This record gives sequence, structure tokens and C-alpha cells, in this order.
Amino acid sequence: MMHLPELHLESTRRIGVIRRLNGVNLSPAAGDSYADAYAELNAACARMHDAPLNCAGRELIDISRIFPLFHLDHHDPKNYWFKETDGYLKQCADTGTPIYYRLGESIEPHPVKYRVHPPADFLKWAEICEHVIAHYNEGWADGFHFGIEYWEIWNEPDTTSMWTGTEEQFFELYITASKHLKKRFPQLKIGGPGHIGKRPEPMHRFLQACREADAPLDFYSWHCYGCNIDYFRDQVQQVREAVDSYGYTETELHLNEWHYAPCSWSKPAPSLKPMVYDHFMKYLDAAAFTSAVLTAWQDTPLDMGCFYTGLSRGFGIFTLYGEITKVYCALKAFGIMTRHPHRLAIDQDPDVYALAGEDDNGEIAVLLSVFRIMGAAVTLHLDFEPAEAELFSVDIASNLDPVELPEEAVAGNRITVPVATKPSVHLLKLRRNKK
Repeated sequence: MMHLPELHLESTRRIGVIRRLNGVNLSPAAGDSYADAYAELNAACARMHDAPLNCAGRELIDISRIFPLFHLDHHDPKNYWFKETDGYLKQCADTGTPIYYRLGESIEPHPVKYRVHPPADFLKWAEICEHVIAHYNEGWADGFHFGIEYWEIWNEPDTTSMWTGTEEQFFELYITASKHLKKRFPQLKIGGPGHIGKRPEPMHRFLQACREADAPLDFYSWHCYGCNIDYFRDQVQQVREAVDSYGYTETELHLNEWHYAPCSWSKPAPSLKPMVYDHFMKYLDAAAFTSAVLTAWQDTPLDMGCFYTGLSRGFGIFTLYGEITKVYCALKAFGIMTRHPHRLAIDQDPDVYALAGEDDNGEIAVLLSVFRIMGAAVTLHLDFEPAEAELFSVDIASNLDPVELPEEAVAGNRITVPVATKPSVHLLKLRRNKK
């Protein structure tokens, strides 16, 4: 049976605020051609993890790269190598994107590990992190005043690619570092640990260890890769309940690595990997999925999401040549939605995820994430007659480009949005008729 979605928008019924859950991981390096396009994302933040893997030959972000000789005096600024990280973070700040700093190391997926071992002295490691924060927020050692709010301790300690020690050793590291940093910087948000998120047991054991030690946890972070929108949405409430159960009722929830992943990227033959990375993870399926997840998260207790990544490599949103992709366009469309923060009531549909908002000047924006519907249009019923209606689509022919609406598409208080490609993403901008 043919299903033709019909949605009703109530422009006078505000139901909250469109939440900026559109963070990304990483930012362009100096000389990257897509820095301007990156800035247009209006991303909520840029989480700094795996930067050296995406900036060939650069020693930056990771603690072992900023302070490479652990036995030296960590109070002496001469023993720190800030220069490359300085340039990288300044370029990010210049795009207008807030920085979210991961204190720890980049992933080492290969059999031999060099940097993801437990530090020799946990308190000294915490004091080194203290100096990194002071450099970027307080100007220590000819530093900066970036005002970085979020500081995450480690990443994915529940995988051997990121931590070679025992679970108990990691708990000790987190407890030592979080207490030290929170005492030194009470105004900042200290948290972690970026669990891989495949099993709940590591989360529960971590939360229990934090509770027993009375360790600060301003935010709890974890990761998810998959292709089920309901799972991306529903897990947030499950994590909220778990974190609350250990007494951390004020702790923010950060799903700070996520991406559409319809298959395992490690199993396809090398000849198929271009299709996995360049098509499955960046094309229209990924675009519609991405905007749908960001829409579905609006009705969850999630406080921050960080798409992995905002760069050009396999998990990125640009091609290796710096060209934009369909998933980039979906993220940009959501960034435009966040400029219309007053959320408006709009129907939902099994095949169309819809989000509506209004800015302070009365412009209304509607984001439609369309999947495999039967039919070639979505009908939007308004409670006003629009004076202006502009459509921007992400489909096989358009990269969030203006699409001319047929004359018959706008009839009174009804708009018929043409759907040329399924899946696709559509952004409507509307203004009320002032008569």
C-alpha cells in the first residue's frame, strides 16, 4: 500500500530548544583546502582525538607527543613541545568551532603498542595534563586563552588498541587525574572515559569505581557505530539511568564518537574498501541517517554528540581531494537548524524524521530526513500561509542546493516537498505572510 507522508507543523507551539548535538571530531590542519567549508558546519565543538593519525608527521594533541620524555621535569616549560598543537588548535579556534580536548593518546590498532600503556606515575601524568590545560586556557608557557571547557581523560580504555593495562589501573589513573584536575580547575568540566560502548559492563564497573572513590565525573562519554536509528536513540536513556544509579545525576552524557556504519569496515577485501568508505559511509544513506539521528536525539537526555570525523579520511565528511560529500551536506543542514533554536511542534512519520525551529527574526526552518518512502513527495501542512518558501535538498543531484518548487507545490497553507531521491535530506525555510 502506498504511503504518502503528511506532516502538520504548529508554528505557534514552541516545545523547547533545538539542541546543538552536532559536534565533530577533529578539525582541518593548516593548508587543508576545506577549512572554510568546515567552518560552515556551525559545529557545536571539535573533539580532539586521533589528530596525529590525520596530520601526517605531526606531533600534536597526545600527552606523549606534547611531553615526550616522561622522566624530565614536568614543571619546566622547556620540556614541552606545544608548537604543533598550538597551530592546530588556533586554526580550529579561528573557524569559530569550540575545542573539546581529549587528554590521552591516539589509537594504536596494530599489534605493537608504543603510547597506550599506563603512565609510569599517575600523579605526574595528571600534573602534566594540568600544565597542558594551563597552556591553552591560562597562557602558561607563552600559551593561549582559548577557554576550552571540556577535558576528557583518555579514550576507549575497554579496548586493547587504547589501553594495555588492567581495568583497575585505568580506574586509578582516572580517579587520580580527575581529582587533581578538578581541584586545580573547578570551573572546567572533567570527564571520560570514551568507552567503546559495545558492552555495558565496563561502564558499570567504571561508574562503581568512581563512586567508591568519590571521583568527579562532569560528563560520561561513550561511542557508537551502527545503522539502527532506534538503537542510537534508545541507548541514551539506558546510559542516563545507569549513570544516575551510581549517584551521578548531574553528569552530562556525551556520545562523542559516532558514524553510520552499515557493515564492518575491517572485514571487506581491500578492493571493496573504497566502496565502504567513500560510498556507504559518506553518501545518501549516511546523510539521511546522520540528520535523522540528530533529530531523534532531540527527545533524549543526550548533552553532546561528536560525529567521527570532520576531516577527509575514511570516516570523514570530505573526499581525499577536499570535496564535500552528502554526509557533509546533512551536517551543514543541521547546523543551519541550530540557528533556528526555538523548536516547533511537527508530526513524525515512520519514513520521515522531521525537525522544525524558528529564529528570533521569525524565519522558520524545517529539516526532513527521508528514507525509502513509496511516492515522490512529502506534504507539509502549516497553520499559516507562507509568504516565502525556499527548499534546499541533499539528493543525487543536489548538495544542499536551492531547488525550485513547482508553482503547484505551494497552495495556501500546504507545501508539497518533491522527493527526487530516496534516501535524501531536505531543508525548508519559510516566512509567514504578514497580512
